[in-house]
Formats: sequence, structure tokens, C-alpha cells
Amino acid sequence: MAPIKVGDYLFKRLHELGICSVFGVPGDYEPALLDLVTDNHLSWKGNPNELVAAYAADGYARVNGAGAFVTTFGPGELSAYCGMAGHYAEFVPVVHIVGYPTVNACAESVYSMYEEMAKHITAATTVIDYAPTAASEIDRVLNTMMYESRPVYIGLSTDIAYEMISDAPLPSPIRKTLPPNDPELERKVVVDIRAALEKATYPIMIVDGGMPAPFPMIPRSP
Repeated sequence: MAPIKVGDYLFKRLHELGICSVFGVPGDYEPALLDLVTDNHLSWKGNPNELVAAYAADGYARVNGAGAFVTTFGPGELSAYCGMAGHYAEFVPVVHIVGYPTVNACAESVYSMYEEMAKHITAATTVIDYAPTAASEIDRVLNTMMYESRPVYIGLSTDIAYEMISDAPLPSPIRKTLPPNDPELERKVVVDIRAALEKATYPIMIVDGGMPAPFPMIPRSP
């Protein structure tokens, strides 16, 4: 075990996922965090605005398997939400990292509304304002991103990024593949599908990822 900065821990996890480029726009609350990007074998790709950064991370994730972009807290991050909604609708695993003000500044004002908004277009969110739980929160959110193939939101207070934590969790990798199906449940599903097909006069199957329910079928005459 060795001490590691919270920001370094986050970027090492991104590199572990195969992410080599981080997109974004420098702002008020994340310059110190961005100084750690290149220390962790990542390249910084600056963008003209936050929405462009969200779209750049979208395209990168579709090709690479996962993507990341960084914005600053407040109006800047709001302009990225349209891109994040697209990530969510189309199952694109992108992590939106938001530089937050110091913990004390956040405690004195109402800052939670931005995370609350993000919850509707992400699979998981966290705002890291306590170093001892930073590693577990980062891992929880990134594991959810990969499991559900959907965007996630990580807020990181500027003074927490350089807090030292243990690197002990790093040998346990973020899971990048889905666990195998339950054999018994899979067998039952196959049996049910075969039974439905065998009793149908004009069977039709529509297969699509994330489809909540089959469309109603209109019987046709022979």
C-alpha cells in the first residue's frame, strides 16, 4: 500500500479502462485537477465549450469503449447536459468529471441542485467531498458506468483532489465485462421463448438492446 492523491487515483482508474484522452474546458474549479492528467499517461484535449467536450467524449467512447470529459461546476457543466442526455439515451459509457469549489464553500451554499439534475440522465452520481471514501465512490460509479454502459457523474472538490488516500483498491480492477447469465434463469427464458414460438401462427421476434417490452402484434389473414 502507498499513498496517492485522490485526483491521481481517479485518472489511474480511467487509464485502466483504456481511456487515453480526456476532453474538456478549463474553468474556475478544476485547474489543479487538470494538472494531474498528464501525470497518469493521459492526454488533455481542450475544447471550445462544454457541449463540444461532451460530444467529443461521446465519439471517443463509441470507438474506444469508454470516454471522459471534465468541466467546471455551475453554468459550464449545464451546457454539457444535452450531450450527457444523448449518452444516456444511447447507452454510451462516459464519465463527466466536474471540478467543485472547496468543501467549506460548498457547505455554505446550496450546490446539490446540479447533481440532482444529473441524476436524471446518468446511471450513477457522486460528489467527493471526503477523502477517506473517495476511492470506493470512484470505483462504485465507474463500475456502474461499465456495467450499464451509460454515463456517470463525478463531482470533485478542488481541495480534495490533492488529499492523500491509500492505493490499496487499485489492484482490484474495474469490471469491464458483464457477469455470466444465471444458467437456470437462462434455461427458463429459452423454454418460454420456444413455447411462445411453437404456439404462434405467425411468429415474429424483435430483438433490440434495452427494449422494455415487445410491440403489440397485429394478426394478419393467411
